[in-house]
Amino acid sequence: MSVIYAISNQKGGCGKTSLTLNLGASLARMGYKVCLVDCDPQGNMTMALGYQQPDELPVTLPHIMNEIIRNGGKLDNSELIKNKEYILHAQGMDFVPSSIDLADTENVLINAISREYVLKKFINYIKGDYDYMGYTRIITYILESENGASLRASGWTYDGVCGGGGWDRPNRKRIDKAPTCKKKRYCKYL
Repeated sequence: MSVIYAISNQKGGCGKTSLTLNLGASLARMGYKVCLVDCDPQGNMTMALGYQQPDELPVTLPHIMNEIIRNGGKLDNSELIKNKEYILHAQGMDFVPSSIDLADTENVLINAISREYVLKKFINYIKGDYDYMGYTRIITYILESENGASLRASGWTYDGVCGGGGWDRPNRKRIDKAPTCKKKRYCKYL
C-alpha cells in the first residue's frame, strides 16, 4: 500500500518543493520506491531534478490532467496515460514533471465535472507501483487518501493552510495545540 504525502500551502516560498524533494530523496536512499508529482506551474521541482526546460518536455502533468478531463475521468481510455511515458527518473526516484501549461489547466478545471478528483484519479492510477508518493500543492488541488499524510513546516505555513492560528498574536507565543484533521498530520515547528 502506497503512502501519499502532500506538502501544501497557498503561500509561496515556504519550502513546499524543497521539503517534498528532500523527503522523497531520503525515502529513495532508504530503499523505498518513490514517485514525486510536480504540481506547480513554475516547474521548480522538475528543474531541480535536472530538466531545465520543463516546457519543452513532450508530456507533463497538465497534459495528463487535460487528457483525464477530455476522457470524462476514464484513464483506461487514454494511450497517453497508459503508456506512462510521462514518468521520468532522477536521483533514485521517479517523478511526473510539470510546466507552465498547468496554469491554463487550472482555468479548465473551473468548469470540469468533479474537478477535485482529477488529480486524485491520476495519483490513484499510478500509486500501486510505489511505496511513497509525494507532491506539492496549493489549496486549489484536493486529494483525499486513506493513507495520506499532511505535513506543515512552521507556524507561518499553518497560517497559509488554515487561515490563521498557530501563534497567539498579541503575546507572540506558540500555541501548542495542533488543528484537528481527518487525515494523519505530522507537525514540526521550525
